[in-house]
Amino acid sequence: MRRSLLIAVIAALGITGAAYAASKVTNHYVLKAKVTPIKSGTKQHPTPIGTQISYTVSAVPTGDRPNVVKSEDVTIQGVQANTNDFKGCDTSRLINPSEGPSTCPKGSQIGTGYFMAEIGPSSSQSSKTEVTCRVDLTVFNGTNHKIIYYIYRNAANKNECPATPDLPTTMVASLKETNAGLVQSFTIPEHVRHPTVAGSNVALDSAAVSTVVQIPAATTTVKNHKVGLVESISCPTNHQRHIAITFKLENGTSETATRLVPCS
Repeated sequence: MRRSLLIAVIAALGITGAAYAASKVTNHYVLKAKVTPIKSGTKQHPTPIGTQISYTVSAVPTGDRPNVVKSEDVTIQGVQANTNDFKGCDTSRLINPSEGPSTCPKGSQIGTGYFMAEIGPSSSQSSKTEVTCRVDLTVFNGTNHKIIYYIYRNAANKNECPATPDLPTTMVASLKETNAGLVQSFTIPEHVRHPTVAGSNVALDSAAVSTVVQIPAATTTVKNHKVGLVESISCPTNHQRHIAITFKLENGTSETATRLVPCS
C-alpha cells in the first residue's frame, strides 16, 4: 500500500510536470536522552553505561516536509568508548547477500533503533506530496573507534517504507574523545537521503522526522578487569550531563539540539 501510494505520487508529478513556489523551510528539533546508570565513574574507575537517544523534527512553516540532513555530530559529556575491546562486524559482511548480519560475531551487535521518514519529490516540500514510513536500524561495533548502522527494511513491522534497491545499506560513524565528551560523527548516505523507486526518474528527498537509537550497557573482561563498551568517566558539578546533536543540512545550514540528563 505504501509503495503504491509513493508510486502514485511520483507518477502524478511526472505527468503534470507541476511546478512549486520555493518557500523557506526551517527545521525544529526536540532531543530526548537517557544515560543509565545515573551514578558516574571516574577516569581511573569507569562505569559501564547504556544510552537511549531520540529526537523529533518538525518543519516551519507547519505542513511542509523538513529539510534533508546530510550529517550529524552527537556529543555525550563525560564518557569514553572502548571499541577495540569488543568483537566487531564490518560493512562488507553486513551488506554481502551471502553473509549479512546473522553471520556477524556474537556480541558485535550493540544496539537497535529506527527512524520515521517523510519521503516526497525534491520539487516540493508540501506534506500533500509525500508518504511517511519507517526504516529499521541495527547497531554494530565496528572496532577502531567506529560503530556501524545497518539500515534495512523490516516487512514484519507496521508502516515500513517501500522496498527500494537502496536497502539494506550501512552508515559508518566515527568516535572521537574530546574535551566536550565523546563525539560520534557520521554522514547519511546519499541513497538514504534521496531514495530511488524502480521505473521512475523523479528525484526524491527523505527527511527523518523522528528517530530512536538504544545502546544497552555492555561489558567484557580484559586482563581480569571489567571494561564497558561505553563508560562514564565524569559528572559535572551541577549533576547534569550535557548531550548535543548538531544537524548539518544539505542546504548548508546547521542547528544544534541539546539536552541535560542527570548524573551523580
